[in-house]
Amino acid sequence: MGVTLVPFLLALAVLLVVGATPFVGPFLLLVSLGAFLLWGLFKASAILLGVTDGNVFRVAGRSELLGRGGADDPDFILVPRQRRPAGGSDDSLGPVRASPDGVVGHERRVYELPARLPLNHWAIAGEWTIGRENAVLDQAGGSIAFRYHARDAHLVLSCGAGNPIPFRVLLDGEAPGRSHGVDVDADGNGLLRQGRLYQLIREHDVVRDRKLEITFLEAGVEAYAFTFG
Repeated sequence: MGVTLVPFLLALAVLLVVGATPFVGPFLLLVSLGAFLLWGLFKASAILLGVTDGNVFRVAGRSELLGRGGADDPDFILVPRQRRPAGGSDDSLGPVRASPDGVVGHERRVYELPARLPLNHWAIAGEWTIGRENAVLDQAGGSIAFRYHARDAHLVLSCGAGNPIPFRVLLDGEAPGRSHGVDVDADGNGLLRQGRLYQLIREHDVVRDRKLEITFLEAGVEAYAFTFG
């Protein structure tokens, strides 16, 4: 039984009791009003936090995304847990369909970007191994593309225990310019030094559909999840 039906069933029961028992009715009516108030507060909070049936958020931190940290890790973020449609539209870079040939989990393969990338879908190019929750680059020059509609675009990255890895970000095929994020310069250049959330794009002009492409100049990158704001 859905949670939203409970207040209405409770109200119906109260009305029946009020009609049958005048002395008990006022007390139960107050209880019913209290239940309605709590339900209203719950729904209002859910709307403010964006927690709906089609857009449920879970708290995830580096301890979960990167296998390090702890419960008091300060870098906790909200990661959308959405119904997963067909195609590579999941924000987490796990083994879902991301290219014309599809992604094969736990197997080193060479991928190519599709000619057209639908909105809210991602794809990879180059030689990658797709794990349960991440994608690991096996050869330099691999890239990840995502078509999105948001002001900010972030990507959780790690270089494991390896050396820093330079990367290049393109926005609709060009350098981001004034729309670069804090971890990227105007030419789209950035450096992966440690496992954390990297801000790649902060839209300077009107928010619209954009295609983000990030290319890594060395192997060893571990890519986990996109987030948008």
